[in-house]
Amino acid sequence: MATCTKPDALTSIDKTACPFDFKQTVNIAIQRKLKDATTYNVLAKADIPLLATWTAAKALLDSEKVITVGVDAPESTPGAVRNFGGGNATKNGIEIFMGLEPCSFVCKLYDADPAMISALQEIQENREEVSVYLMDNNGRILCRSVDVTNSRGVEVQNFTVTNPKLGGYEGLNETDLNFKMKPDWFKTSEMIELAFDPNII
Repeated sequence: MATCTKPDALTSIDKTACPFDFKQTVNIAIQRKLKDATTYNVLAKADIPLLATWTAAKALLDSEKVITVGVDAPESTPGAVRNFGGGNATKNGIEIFMGLEPCSFVCKLYDADPAMISALQEIQENREEVSVYLMDNNGRILCRSVDVTNSRGVEVQNFTVTNPKLGGYEGLNETDLNFKMKPDWFKTSEMIELAFDPNII
């Protein structure tokens, strides 16, 4: 977020040893953003790689409960640049940067049963505020760093799940799962290596 007071110098960029190379999302863990009126749900970084952490979180019956869903055909689209002016509206015809649009994420659920679709649609019907953890095919999880000890899911908005498009003779039933992410969602993101196959939860 821009402020009126600029720092004394540009922020240093350190050379990283490894590229930040998140691959195909194969599983999404969904959790309420808040566990009470003011406190974010977080997970300890040391616990995130462990299958036992997610098994226990899925068994909870309170606001810290996690649900997981395997997905196909994931596609994320960065938010477009928002500019003002151009032409005679601004000096020298140069547009003024106004910000970025939200990022969008869409994926498909193949042959999802009615119970799964109903449970996911409850999120949109109840206007739940949720966060997501994205797991890729290389066994890594994408989340947001809170501090040196904890991480949390990526906050999403406009979480929607359609009714299925029936596959017919040669296809599969297809249900779309979509959500938006705030323009700055990636700024504090991190990848954590999992100690299990994300396809099994």
